[in-house]
Amino acid sequence: KRIIDELGKPLFSASIQPFEDSPYATTADEILEIYDGKVDLIIDGGLCGEEPTTIVDLSSGIPESLRQGKGVFEG
Repeated sequence: KRIIDELGKPLFSASIQPFEDSPYATTADEILEIYDGKVDLIIDGGLCGEEPTTIVDLSSGIPESLRQGKGVFEG
């Protein structure tokens, strides 16, 4: 949360599906190949596996699940 507060911008998780029918990008190198020049920073946190991650929107101050995946969301 401190990184988001400092940046004032959202962060993506490491499993990103760039196109509806494409496989998920799960490594920093794959994400960089797809989003080079479109994002300011990629933090390599290691391989997340093949299961999509849970996406939680924290922008309103109240956590809201946007996608349930790997990880438990208790909002």
